[in-house]
Amino acid sequence: MYDVYIMRTQTFKISLPNQLVKALDRRAREESRSRSEVLRAAALAYLELWAQWRRLQNYGSRQARRFDLRPRDVERLISELRTQPSSIPRPLDEDAQR
Repeated sequence: MYDVYIMRTQTFKISLPNQLVKALDRRAREESRSRSEVLRAAALAYLELWAQWRRLQNYGSRQARRFDLRPRDVERLISELRTQPSSIPRPLDEDAQR
C-alpha cells in the first residue's frame, strides 16, 4: 500500500497524552525501534485497517444490490440465521469431555 522506504518523509508535531507517549516509548524499547518507527507502523496499520473496512463495505453494498436487499432485509436474515441451529460442530468443553 505505502512503500515507506521510498517515500520522502515530513516532520510534524502532534500532541499526545503522557500515558500514550509512555506506552509508545515502552513499545519502542521492547522492539528496539524508535518512537517514529512505532508511530509510522501504527499509522500504516490504521490506514490498512481502514482500507479493508472500505473494501468490506463496498462488497456488502455490491451484494445488497445483487440480491436487491434493503437494511430491514439484512436485519431479518440475521435474526433468522441466529435462531437456526448451527451446522458447525462445536468443540466440547472440558466438563462435557469428562
